[in-house]
Amino acid sequence: MKRTIAKGQVPVLKNLVAQAALIKAAATLLVEEAGSEISTRRRIAASIGVLESNGDCLVRENAALFAANPPSIFSCSYEPEHLRALTSHLDDILDAIEEAAFRLSAYQWAWLVPGIPRSCVCLKTCAEGICSAIQGMVDHSDLPTDCLDIPLVARRGDMLLRESVRELFSSDGEALTIFTNKEICETLSQALSFCKSAIQQLLILESSSV
Repeated sequence: MKRTIAKGQVPVLKNLVAQAALIKAAATLLVEEAGSEISTRRRIAASIGVLESNGDCLVRENAALFAANPPSIFSCSYEPEHLRALTSHLDDILDAIEEAAFRLSAYQWAWLVPGIPRSCVCLKTCAEGICSAIQGMVDHSDLPTDCLDIPLVARRGDMLLRESVRELFSSDGEALTIFTNKEICETLSQALSFCKSAIQQLLILESSSV
């Protein structure tokens, strides 16, 4: 179903698309980092850090747009509080990816519990779905059906991480190895949870748009 976008919302939506593209790029790099040697992780983490900084700029731009424009400009198509919530959820995802990348790069041992790189792939799939869905908003089209699978993919990734934590505590690994892998698992789990929140917010936007 085609829908008209309020003129004042166009720059906000463009920034949301840019945020989603940064998340997709960061998640792709995170998959690469999780499968790389220690010497490569720091370089990739630094690249993700740049993406996260760019994302912060977009969040500030959207905050300024909301503050500068009267409510009447946002009186049709999408409710401003829903757009604010979405930009916040996207920021949370990118922050969590950057934190996971930092922890991966700071971890000085090569061994990672197998669920970590596998859950990074799930996170990348979620990021791609979110990016596609937000692009659909700008194109004035319905949400792509595959984005509805994001909660299932995120749950699968979370299950991998839970299994990984159980595996860690039943292993004979060194305490630092167990602790560091557990921290990475928890950060990835947060990122996946934020993906579910983002898609829920997108569904709210879809159902309430004019």
